[in-house]
Amino acid sequence: TYDRRDGVSDETNHQEMLDAMITLGFQPVVIQSLMRLVAGVLFAGNMDFSPQHDDTCCLLEDHASLAVSSLLGVTFEELDAAITSRTITAGFEVLQKQLSQEQATKASEALIKAIY
Repeated sequence: TYDRRDGVSDETNHQEMLDAMITLGFQPVVIQSLMRLVAGVLFAGNMDFSPQHDDTCCLLEDHASLAVSSLLGVTFEELDAAITSRTITAGFEVLQKQLSQEQATKASEALIKAIY
């Protein structure tokens, strides 16, 4: 356990929040989905990238990124593609452009903000 300096009990606060959701009529499946999203956001903050020799990067397949993909219900490959590349459509052509580590970090932050 972690003792907070302010004496607030995270466990008690968490239980009070769950009780409030139940009181407000949240279905258990909705509460579970919300908790998965919150956990996904927290793990996403720990994702890291591996720079490639051509100024692009790839998402490291580590505990954080695997947890995020599982919690969000996507494959690791889908998560990697969503964060480390962008799709460009010009006319009838569709191109995938790999992102730099800085661009992928910003894409990851944008994903976190969108979920939050």
